Amino acid sequence: MVVDERYAGHKAVIAYFRDVDGVDCTYPHFLDALRDIILESPPFTEDWGGLDGIWYDRYVRQANKAHKKVGFL
Repeated sequence: MVVDERYAGHKAVIAYFRDVDGVDCTYPHFLDALRDIILESPPFTEDWGGLDGIWYDRYVRQANKAHKKVGFL
């Protein structure tokens, strides 16, 4: 089996930063836009703080990559 995503939802995270307006590119907007993907992707846990930390890290990493690509950082 070939896995073409680093983690479940990775393609959606990349698409979010590709498609979203820079003004709306906030973490709360990210969570709202990807809510269904986040809830359907591992890790499956009731530790909401841990889950938030995982997705916040994914958000920040991709935001940094997206901003470097367009020359913001």
